[in-house]
Amino acid sequence: MALKFIVHGIEVTATNAAEAAALIRELGNAPTPQRTAIRAAPGTHVMLRTKGFNVNYAAVDFLSLIRNAGDSGIAVSGLMPAVQARRPKGVGARAGMINKLLVELGFDPSQVYENPRTPEGRLWKAGPKMDAALEAVKRKANV
Repeated sequence: MALKFIVHGIEVTATNAAEAAALIRELGNAPTPQRTAIRAAPGTHVMLRTKGFNVNYAAVDFLSLIRNAGDSGIAVSGLMPAVQARRPKGVGARAGMINKLLVELGFDPSQVYENPRTPEGRLWKAGPKMDAALEAVKRKANV
């Protein structure tokens, strides 16, 4: 009967317990292989993705909803579908990713939109640079 086990990500097969123990000792003392980070070549277009969440496309929907809400603003519950959030707290996490994209494009997120606290919760309103940021995000997402 063959014994199969994994050591440092390597599948090893031994014919008996003594051989298995020797292999484990030998492989256990070996340095753990380093994983190399995959880096994009300079000048290539990389879309940010997190578990099926595409930041570029979500940013277009997110910013469009805020802009179309006008001066009255939009509540967090209205933004949840745009950023694929299941809870209101998830909107804040996804907004952080969108903020990172805005900074990458040269915009200060506080100039693109504001989200002051109100007694009913946060209200998201367009800022002075909303239109320019939305156009830049659309170009990045190829929309």
